[in-house]
Parts: sequence; C-alpha cells; structure tokens
Amino acid sequence: MLQKLSVADTEAFIVFPNRGAILVYDTVRDKPDTADFMDNHPHVAVFSPSGAVAIDVDSVALAPFGPVRFDGMAVMPVSDGAPLSACAFTLGVDGAGTFFVFVGQESRTYKVLATLHGAQAQLRFNAKSPKRLEFWTADGSVFPNDPGKNCVWCPKYYRTKTYEWRNGKLVLLAASKSSRAYEPKTFDDARFW
Repeated sequence: MLQKLSVADTEAFIVFPNRGAILVYDTVRDKPDTADFMDNHPHVAVFSPSGAVAIDVDSVALAPFGPVRFDGMAVMPVSDGAPLSACAFTLGVDGAGTFFVFVGQESRTYKVLATLHGAQAQLRFNAKSPKRLEFWTADGSVFPNDPGKNCVWCPKYYRTKTYEWRNGKLVLLAASKSSRAYEPKTFDDARFW
C-alpha cells in the first residue's frame, strides 16, 4: 500500500469501517526543535478496501499560503458507510493560519469536498447533530485602536460560522461574532472540539 507513496513521516492513520483507510503523511522528515517545518509537504491519501490509492491530496497545492504543517484529523459519520475526514493544517511561520481539508466520497469516488481557512481556527462538532459543525476563526484583536497592543497571540474576538453537510456539500446556515475575546492558544491547542 505505502510503496506507491513518498512517505518520509507518517502523521496519522485511520482504518474506516469499510476497511478502507486514510493516511496523512509528509514527504519531508521533521527534525525536532528546528525550523525544518518550512519545507514540509503534507499529503492526505485515502486507500480503498483493496489497498489501492483512491486519492492522494497535496495540501501545499490547496493551501492559501505556507508553510504548511499537519495539525490533526477528525472523522465525521455524515452518511451511511462513507466517512468524511477533516484534516487540519497550520499555516505560516508562526502557525497562526489554519486550513481544513474535507475528504470524502462523491459518486463513489474519493475527493476533496470542501476547504475552510482562517486565523487561529477550530472546528466544533455536536454529537446530537453529526452533520453540523461550527467553524471558529479569529476576527481581530481586542485592542483595535492601540497598535502597540496588537499581536498574533493576543486575545481576539471570534467569528463563528455554522455549516451542515447536505448532499456532499458544506452549506452555511448561520454566522455570528463573539461578544467577548478568547485566547487564541485555546483554539491552537485543539483544532477539533
């Protein structure tokens, strides 16, 4: 299965109930505590139950900017037997950008179904509504009129967009803005909640 891919580092691997699998890997091996992540090239590969590569997605080609680092994965049970995977990546040298790639089946073919990106973002799920998710993204500093107090990791207000999966598409249901500020580290520590 892996011999067809240029795997230097395995980031995540999950076997689906249908015996297919998803693998997040990097073609570059990171050296701990170094700036090697600048050359990272994470991929998302899905394998059919027979072990054939159904899709191999280059996250660098999809990301709005780089560098790109893998930061987590969640599998959402949104349809009968066809799981949907959400892969999170951090963007930029400071890691303040966040990029989510949703890979799932459409007409029995695996493909990228949607992407979302924002600043210091997080996806939140609700067990009572498995087809819905909230996308939280930073919307500006709590000190907009004092440039000396603005910083990447200072408290921020957040925008929340509620989406639902309908017929293989991510549909926006609602949008709002927080009335209080949050520490971005809270969202950085857990891409999925």
